[in-house]
Amino acid sequence: HMELIHKKAREILKAWNLPLEPLSDIYNENTGSKIENALYAGQNYVLKFTPNLGDVQKSIALSAALTHSGLNTAAVQPAANGAEFIQDGGLYFFLTNRLPGKPLSVSALHNGDTARSMGEAIGKLHLALREIRTVVNEANLLDTLSTWAMPTAQKAMGLSRSFCDNCLSTIGCLYPSLPRQVIHRDPNPGNLLHDGSTWGFLDFTLSEHNVR
Repeated sequence: HMELIHKKAREILKAWNLPLEPLSDIYNENTGSKIENALYAGQNYVLKFTPNLGDVQKSIALSAALTHSGLNTAAVQPAANGAEFIQDGGLYFFLTNRLPGKPLSVSALHNGDTARSMGEAIGKLHLALREIRTVVNEANLLDTLSTWAMPTAQKAMGLSRSFCDNCLSTIGCLYPSLPRQVIHRDPNPGNLLHDGSTWGFLDFTLSEHNVR
């Protein structure tokens, strides 16, 4: 599968006049697992691909808005013809710049100063996302909780009906007053890059308008 992806990626990179850039796989720093929807293209770029056009458009829009806000995000690089993505078969390809730094190891997060710095960076991300008016999916956390999460937990953990009803009732009263905005939704350490002085943010495919 990955051999076919590499071959296809070389063809796709012609659209950016980069057919000779060496391709290399990307691995999660903490788990060692291979990232299946992205490749490094040389030292300066990342080629991403997905069968979901909506994810591509959302990533492009949010990256542009956050870059405009001054945050360090992977900016989309237009192809030679000005297109922001290339469709080939059932996949959509887009190219971003490669951010400096790397994801933190789990052990590094136990460092108090590092954890505080990361928290401040995520806080700045939330402030920037709060001002963004880019159209993203609208999510209803209360509906997800009542139709899926709570029934699943009730069955798996043997929770009483009265306990679950009380939780839903209490949260239902609180829910309308909770702040809503665009959220990243997946700010795990693998999607935050640190180069010793600055933080960079990756992967906005799960972003949505939801409770913060």
